[in-house]
Amino acid sequence: MIAGMLFFLAFLCFGFQSHAQSYFFLENKVALTESTSIHYSTFLILERDGTANARISYIDPSNGDSCLVELPMADSINTGMGNSDETRYLVSAGNPRFIRGINNSVFAMTRIIFKKQVDGDNSFYLPSAVEFKRTDGNWAGSEMISQQEKFLPDLPKEPRRLLAFYKPDEAFFKYVFTPLSRGPSGITRKEKLFLIVVANTTDSSIGLSSKKDLDNVTKTFTGLAKDLGMEVIATYISGDGFSKKAVEKAISKPTLNPSPIDIVVFYYSGHGFRYADDTSRYPRISLRTSPKMARSKNNLGIEEIYQQIVKLGARVNIVLSDCCNENIGIPRPVGKDILGPRGAETWPGKLNMDNCNALLFPEKQVSILVGSAEINQLASGNPNMGGFFTAFFRAELEKSLYGYQSSKSWKNMLLSAKEKARQQALTALCSGEAGGPGGRCVQRAEIRIVPEQ
Repeated sequence: MIAGMLFFLAFLCFGFQSHAQSYFFLENKVALTESTSIHYSTFLILERDGTANARISYIDPSNGDSCLVELPMADSINTGMGNSDETRYLVSAGNPRFIRGINNSVFAMTRIIFKKQVDGDNSFYLPSAVEFKRTDGNWAGSEMISQQEKFLPDLPKEPRRLLAFYKPDEAFFKYVFTPLSRGPSGITRKEKLFLIVVANTTDSSIGLSSKKDLDNVTKTFTGLAKDLGMEVIATYISGDGFSKKAVEKAISKPTLNPSPIDIVVFYYSGHGFRYADDTSRYPRISLRTSPKMARSKNNLGIEEIYQQIVKLGARVNIVLSDCCNENIGIPRPVGKDILGPRGAETWPGKLNMDNCNALLFPEKQVSILVGSAEINQLASGNPNMGGFFTAFFRAELEKSLYGYQSSKSWKNMLLSAKEKARQQALTALCSGEAGGPGGRCVQRAEIRIVPEQ
């Protein structure tokens, strides 16, 4: 089987553009007694949203059985430990599942300590130590025998190592060893992507975060369109061009003139607010570039933008605002980074075409409206990640369109992003109605999908 796999590798041409997951092979030795130790081998998949999956193999010293355990893991950001920006724990997010061997006391629950790394404007986390839980409930350190970081293009070169953790018929193994699925160069689809990205990048209080959103959303959708072989018709409204007039022009004919098979994405990052007598559950987007400009004459309701875009008749309409939905003048709260992998701001190049067809090329029109915060709530973020909801929406979109295990449902994807953004917002401080226990920010996205799916 190994020989056949190596032969098959000679004909693979992955050509990955980049990566958004990190994979780690970890080897650790834990002393059980003065004379007995156990060797744990771990294969870790770290996702962009701070979740992870670990497969841990070891030999039971009591009977010599080979054991393999799968353990779901997640960032410790809201568990009360490792809450600094420099050090973070990856901890259990569920019960261990024995794939090989039987449940026994020799398996020790695992947590992995990560340290923050900075590379230019981007940051990421790398494992620095692995701890194991003793039977008395205390955590013990281990000897790190080896630690290797890998990316998706590296894995097909090491089938023997992967076979220690996955069988050839498992979804992840097939994902790794399936040739890259991308459209040929040039425009190959009739559908077009109309992308409108609006970001308040010059505001001193939010500009860095909005610039991050602008860059990331642009990379996400232009990279996706390239992989799908779609033409992109993009409009970017930021910097000195940021204005209500520019937005109104961008969402009106003839600037925006989609056909019935096209996709329209409108995205906004900046300040948002609502008036006391507003009836929409969604915010107004502020389009002022100076405090001297009249707020009443320089805003648009995001729901009104959505309604206008839907009337143009594209097959898929996505309107997303990452902004506050609270009274005027409250600053946007700043929270902590997520435990993310290296390359988290790049885009992978291996499509899941079944999910792409279901989500992006449905038989009937699908329209989506998202506000990152409900009424009287603030939208949290930080300069490194941008808006939290945007970051998790991108992560969920990536999993669905490029992942090996993912949902074909917009509803499932958006609800998952909503919950993860809610949890991350708890790392920021808010007062008044927007604050919960301990003054932590309460942020829940407002989502509408027509028809719901």
